[in-house]
Amino acid sequence: EEDKQSKEVRVAAVEPGSAAESAGAGAHVGHAITHVNSTSVSSLRDVQKALQFSSRVHLWFEERTATTQRTPSSNASATQAEVHMSVQAADLQRWGLRASA
Repeated sequence: EEDKQSKEVRVAAVEPGSAAESAGAGAHVGHAITHVNSTSVSSLRDVQKALQFSSRVHLWFEERTATTQRTPSSNASATQAEVHMSVQAADLQRWGLRASA
């Protein structure tokens, strides 16, 4: 999902039995997707662009508290995680991962 207030893409759901679930993405529902294939993303359009012509996806997530900003600061704290999946098509839904705007 794309959080309109913070202008971030967040994981909305992970389909049971999918490549995303097998890769551990289910633990990141609600977390911000910060990078896709080493590209910084802030919208669903950015995500799709980063996935073009890709058969493998690397997603970086951050779990933030309500007060944590997207830009780093001395007071900001976030839990970061990385998920890798091998896929056949550059489409989040085919992996079983849903991000929404």
